[in-house]
Amino acid sequence: MDIKTIRRENARRIAKKLGGQAALARALELPDSGVSQVIGKSPRRNIGDSLARRIEDAGGYHHGWLDAYHGHGQTEAAGAPGDVNIDLLVDALIRSQKEMKLLSLNLSEEERMELLAKTAAAVYAYTESTGGTALVDPSFALRLLLPRDS
Repeated sequence: MDIKTIRRENARRIAKKLGGQAALARALELPDSGVSQVIGKSPRRNIGDSLARRIEDAGGYHHGWLDAYHGHGQTEAAGAPGDVNIDLLVDALIRSQKEMKLLSLNLSEEERMELLAKTAAAVYAYTESTGGTALVDPSFALRLLLPRDS
């Protein structure tokens, strides 16, 4: 699936959550026809970066949520205080693993799993304290989590 399709499908999910295309249009302060052009039955326009961020905000999702494939039936991002933002958690774990590879860390499997567990714990704490509305820079997170001699 390309980014245009992913954004369109995710925007449709947000519209459904809000009560339909008209509700999304109201939340975005756009005419109904403007929303229909990007997520209607026969869309004529794609969702650009700026509109994607506005749609995420309208639905209460974190920056970048619209750009990621969430599959069918997968848990949605956190909406209520105290909920765990699954998308943020998965993103943080994937990005942390990529950062470990980039840094060429020489970790045993046990150390790597421990670091990922600490990353998950940090995401849980972050979600609880802020609602999980933004992504955490993995380089910064790894610097906090790694032993000082690394």
